Amino acid sequence: MPHIIDIKPDPISIDPVAVDAFSLEDNTFTAAEQSFASVEVGDSKQPDDFYPQVKIMRWDNEVNFSVRLVTGAPPVAVSTPDDVAAIQATTATRIAGNLKPGGIIVKQPPVDPTPAVALVDDKVQWVTPAVEAHFYQVGDGLEGDSFEFEIVLNEQPSTNVISMTLQTKGLDFFYQSPLTLEEIKRGASRPENVVGSYAVYHKTMAGDFSALGGKNYLAGKAFHIFRPRIEDATGNWVWGELNIDEKAGLLTVTIPQDFLDKAVYPVRHAAGLEFGYHTVGGTEEASYSTVPSLCRFLFNGSGGTLASIVLYCKNYPGYTTSHRPAFYADNAGVVGDRLAKVDSGGTNLGTDYAWVETPLIYPGLVTSYYWVGKATGNYGIVKYDAGGIGQAQAGNLTTPWPNPVTGCYYGNDVIYSQFATYAPAATGQATAKRFGGVPYVGLNKGVW
Repeated sequence: MPHIIDIKPDPISIDPVAVDAFSLEDNTFTAAEQSFASVEVGDSKQPDDFYPQVKIMRWDNEVNFSVRLVTGAPPVAVSTPDDVAAIQATTATRIAGNLKPGGIIVKQPPVDPTPAVALVDDKVQWVTPAVEAHFYQVGDGLEGDSFEFEIVLNEQPSTNVISMTLQTKGLDFFYQSPLTLEEIKRGASRPENVVGSYAVYHKTMAGDFSALGGKNYLAGKAFHIFRPRIEDATGNWVWGELNIDEKAGLLTVTIPQDFLDKAVYPVRHAAGLEFGYHTVGGTEEASYSTVPSLCRFLFNGSGGTLASIVLYCKNYPGYTTSHRPAFYADNAGVVGDRLAKVDSGGTNLGTDYAWVETPLIYPGLVTSYYWVGKATGNYGIVKYDAGGIGQAQAGNLTTPWPNPVTGCYYGNDVIYSQFATYAPAATGQATAKRFGGVPYVGLNKGVW
């Protein structure tokens, strides 16, 4: 029967190179760089042993997400880099000495599954002869970087499904399907690693409350879980199928069986969970002046003034354009009367992506649904994620932002990387909540 290591060496041996990457307390590692997100490897609530788990926390742990590898290996205490290296060296010998034609490992007799855990070369490594879990930060932990929970298969597994238990607090998960024909027609493009991925948003909050002493949620996007790209020892690779089942508390990655049958081991990134530190959408859209779009949202406050619209965008190469938004009432779920607009001038876009703010004043806000119109004249490029509720494509406009808008196509629910700023009213409570993907926008900033 596998034995359980119940020893906590004192002091713990850690590679000097890795000291700056993580700190260690009671078998739980904490990433040193936390400017975007706080990351915990292991489980601080079960401090006696280490578990192959990562927890990502945003906005002072207001929301969080954790996944733990489902494994038959016993829990252990953190040991030393030498213990990890010893298992890896033995495993490498087994792989090299037990191949049949095609590089497939001959079925091996059972081995002791007791893992070793240590911090090696800026990575937390949980290692057994058959499978390894590596935890590490890609980049400097800033916007645009990522954190990876990598699974390494040292031999062919008995199943082509990698399973992890999942716990989450205050987050919505939006699956990013292949683009529809309508999206492609309006100039959208979605990278391969975004197709089949999940955009993860704060369930109830969006907007910038820093001026009121609160948090800045921007578009409410917490992070992005990209589609796994799985690769064998010769460089052959395949996309894995990522699935998140919140009700079952399970995250799975399905690997094509044919790939595992023919792979040369070890296979890296077998789950390859890359948590992207991104606050903007993963899909690009070329926005044309004759095909603007509008998104529906709910203002939830007792009075307030719309002050501006902020859009993440840039110029299409070779063009110069500006951000010219509009604001419409809601009429039983469709676009109603125009309340405010910017149809000339606006705010110029740059050659690189940036948050572009354009003043747009409307003082008469009441608790109600509204529509915000997005247009960038000539050619502009914007970002969005699939998700949310309520989006209209106004493709028949002959002049910018007419009153009323007619002939809209409704569908393709999206969350544009866009938000509004509000001037506080003398009365009323500032709130900004997202319900079922629809933002509730309050007296400071909200997002669509």
